[in-house]
Amino acid sequence: MVDVYRWSQANGLDFSDEGRRYAPWPLKSAGAVAMDGKEVETTLLIAGCLSIAVAVTDLIIVHVKRDRARKRAEALPSGTIIITNTPLPEDSSGDDGESQDGEPLPQALQ
Repeated sequence: MVDVYRWSQANGLDFSDEGRRYAPWPLKSAGAVAMDGKEVETTLLIAGCLSIAVAVTDLIIVHVKRDRARKRAEALPSGTIIITNTPLPEDSSGDDGESQDGEPLPQALQ
């Protein structure tokens, strides 16, 4: 993103060999102009801020979802059974009444 900004500021996104000296990586020509220290610092600062923003947004979304699930569970009448669905274990040895660990399956799963 910073490369595109540099390219537009340097020569207005010119596609000639001379104009692509500031272009982003796949479009750079021979003799490309490298970023100076301030531009590198700016790029790192922008990347760091965006990473923190995404992480904080993800944290907020997870907390909101957990809070809604907790409130839904608390709103159920007293004594309600909460059932959590989990997938059955895969049985690679056929249907012999045993799990993959060699332990017998409960009667309802056979």
